Amino acid sequence: MSKYTITVRSIVEMFNNSDNFHGYDDIDTLCETAAPQIFNFDWPIFDELYRIVLEKKFLKHFYNREICCETIGMWQLYLCNTFNEIMPKYNVLYNSKIDELLKTPYTENVEHKITKKEKNTNKFSDTPQGSLNNLLNDTYLTNVTINDNSADNKDNYITKKGNVWENIQHWDMVNIDRTLFNELEILFFRLW
Repeated sequence: MSKYTITVRSIVEMFNNSDNFHGYDDIDTLCETAAPQIFNFDWPIFDELYRIVLEKKFLKHFYNREICCETIGMWQLYLCNTFNEIMPKYNVLYNSKIDELLKTPYTENVEHKITKKEKNTNKFSDTPQGSLNNLLNDTYLTNVTINDNSADNKDNYITKKGNVWENIQHWDMVNIDRTLFNELEILFFRLW
């Protein structure tokens, strides 16, 4: 709930023409629909395919934060200026990371571990007066056998070799994105 201005969540829902509360399952769809309307300006990006990815990450990262301006229009102007000023620096970082990783041969070693646990219990009572509840409650038993077997199997194998472009976004791009988002904190109230 915003106290001073408006949250990114409210802006995203406004651009989706929605007054209803949306759960976590809808956030991706809402952000994807609102991103082109919020980022309705040109800003430099190293790869056009990554533009919508970064815009959605931005909206989700700051989803519950209050904007630092009095109106959405003023905030979008500030957002436009900030992105245009700092993205050339981050594009160099993204490109250098891509170049570095494309030159490096890639192998992914995966360790596959299977743990199998099996526990068998055999209960016997040779007292004919006893009830089935005595067996279930472990009372008045003549004989009990408990077998506790467990085994660990480990397999190491290589799953991928070659170029890492398809896996690059997972770790290295996330680190650059986080650094970018830290620099974009100026677009939001920092009350807490």
